[in-house]
Amino acid sequence: MVEWLERLAAAPGPVALSALALASLLESGLVAAATDFLLILFIAGRPDQWLAATTIVIGASILGAAFGYWLGRGIGRPLIRRVLPATGRRWIEDLYRRHDVTTVGIGALLPFIPFKHISLTAGFFNLDFTRFIGASSIMRTVRFAVLGFAASRYHEEVWEALRQHGWTLVIAVLLCGAFVEVGRRRLAARGRGA
Repeated sequence: MVEWLERLAAAPGPVALSALALASLLESGLVAAATDFLLILFIAGRPDQWLAATTIVIGASILGAAFGYWLGRGIGRPLIRRVLPATGRRWIEDLYRRHDVTTVGIGALLPFIPFKHISLTAGFFNLDFTRFIGASSIMRTVRFAVLGFAASRYHEEVWEALRQHGWTLVIAVLLCGAFVEVGRRRLAARGRGA
């Protein structure tokens, strides 16, 4: 496990930075991607490039958020109507109506909330694009700047944790993801049955 991570971290700079950018773009607007983990891994292997990597991740994340917003506003409508039950849609719409910037900001900051859901539903519910992209930009910048700086500052400790607990960390992340997905599906099924 550690050897694989070390090889990934040692990949040529442009290749690794491109992978980071792509993961960040997709995570913000379309699919789940381990952007945080990849950023930490990249910086742990190249602490001197933390600023460049963090800047690329922030920029790609903001572009991905804009893409997800417009996707939700357009072709995402039938998908959201099919996946999200009517009660869930009403609850989210009410939340956005009363706390649009706060909701987007919290979703952009917290790593356990898939940001693609925030960007797609923000477009679906026609949030003001300027307010959406402003809140997204500020909070994604805060999130990834803190993460990037911490990873550069503690890169030796990160490698040591990966060496000692690599598989445990991967399994914990996969179990958390499975738990969230099962919960989401149960809520969706309950909403369809209501």
